[in-house]
Amino acid sequence: MKLAACYSHRYGEEEWARRDLLDWIKSICEESSIDGSMSKVVTKHFRDQLTAKGWSDPVRISVDSNVTIFSLYSDLAFQVQTGNVSRYAYDLLKLQYLYQAGKINAVGFALPSKEAAKKMNDNVANAERAWKELCIFDRIITVPILILAFE
Repeated sequence: MKLAACYSHRYGEEEWARRDLLDWIKSICEESSIDGSMSKVVTKHFRDQLTAKGWSDPVRISVDSNVTIFSLYSDLAFQVQTGNVSRYAYDLLKLQYLYQAGKINAVGFALPSKEAAKKMNDNVANAERAWKELCIFDRIITVPILILAFE
């Protein structure tokens, strides 16, 4: 697996840099022993790397719901999406809720590149599509997001 690209929505990259976590989070995508087209392997890799640094396991976004996000640490959230593109849109809704509720201040979001997504399955979310859609919904999705595209 390698980092193919980064996209910064509403200063997401700057938020990670301000906390001295930008190089670390990018380095998680640079693991030559991980096949970036195997979704379960990629997800496990991110889980292992995050929890080793004190990040949470999946967290419910509300006590009134079983809806979860991938991980939290301080005022940051992290999401990995290697599934259907509809799941990515739902992830954005959950993350925006946490931001508007004052529970987080920025997000890291790992998605396969367009080419890596094609190798995974049909209609898999990809970073390029996510970026284009975030630009369209700029006034709706206001949480700062760092998108990490891996392949």
